[in-house]
Amino acid sequence: MKRGKSLSRAGRIGLSLGTASALVVGFSGLAYADDTTVTLNHGGHKMGYMKHEDEEPDSFKVCDTYANGHGVTGSLYMWLVYPVNKWRKLDEVSDGGAAGCGKFEHDINNNRYQLRIEGHGGTGIELKNFTE
Repeated sequence: MKRGKSLSRAGRIGLSLGTASALVVGFSGLAYADDTTVTLNHGGHKMGYMKHEDEEPDSFKVCDTYANGHGVTGSLYMWLVYPVNKWRKLDEVSDGGAAGCGKFEHDINNNRYQLRIEGHGGTGIELKNFTE
């Protein structure tokens, strides 16, 4: 049996560097999820929003953006598969138009999550699912 041609030393080094670069690029994209935002609109107005800022520790911000005398509440939920297959509330915060926004920190990991923002006074609810 005839042996095939082997790569030159330079070829082997190039192949190794290319493989290592691909691994670094591939894994660096998996390390962090993007920030996630859900916005509550009602009657043509932006009532408020809830934002997950994906840094360590994970932080969540809820802001009332419409001065109508009502506030908003933002909640973080996690999907529980066993034993009940349902969303479980992990944390929540409200903002009623005072200076600044409501905030909380909650460490999240590999799971399905949901951001929910609800307007007080019947101005609706919006939600967004994401995976960390």
